[in-house]
Amino acid sequence: MPDIFREGGFVFYFYSNEHQPEHCHVRKGDGSCKVNLRTLVLSEVFGLSPTQRKTIKGIVTINQQTLLEAWDGHFNK
Repeated sequence: MPDIFREGGFVFYFYSNEHQPEHCHVRKGDGSCKVNLRTLVLSEVFGLSPTQRKTIKGIVTINQQTLLEAWDGHFNK
């Protein structure tokens, strides 16, 4: 389970056996979600407040290119 980066207490990561579409997982404490890296839609959201969801979406928006490059680097070796 490679971590991509950490920001604001959130950990952004992939599972090693991921599938399309391009996405990452995010966790903080007991909360977690999955984020589509193309549409920026959050799914499988558990234990995250609306403020945390907004923060995650903002972080992913700012780092979208980095996350997509990390996806390509890890899964399209």
